[in-house]
Amino acid sequence: MTNHLGEAELKVFIDLSLGYFATVTGTAAQAHSPRIEFSRPEFSDFTGMVTLGGIADGCVYLTLGRRLLEDLLRRLGEPDLSTANCLDLAGEITNTIASNARGHFGHRLTISVPSPYQRAAAEQLPLPPTRFVLPLKWNNHPADLVIALRPDAPAPTA
Repeated sequence: MTNHLGEAELKVFIDLSLGYFATVTGTAAQAHSPRIEFSRPEFSDFTGMVTLGGIADGCVYLTLGRRLLEDLLRRLGEPDLSTANCLDLAGEITNTIASNARGHFGHRLTISVPSPYQRAAAEQLPLPPTRFVLPLKWNNHPADLVIALRPDAPAPTA
């Protein structure tokens, strides 16, 4: 299996991420210059993660600051800005993006249920060494969409 997402596949995740904010809030997020990251990943206050399988073996996650999530909760009419609600929302956003990607790719992509993390827990996760990072900004709040794929498995030997 080739564990590679090309430019067209990455664009699906990018468009879905930007579209989430526009659809849910009416205010679009802006994408900034993407980068490939090899160093230790940086996490914001909250991270929602979904494991990928099929055409891509790894994970997709969105790492967001508390202020972004609180602002989004307010926009959604939720008065409870607790840590638990911020965690739930981080997981829900990532799940929505991954589920929509699953709808686009069909049976070629499998996804897990979302896992939300606070920063300290996210920093302990074993992640693939290479990550595609797309910095986003919504309502003046930064966030990062990250797609981390495991290296290709070696070809079986006879």
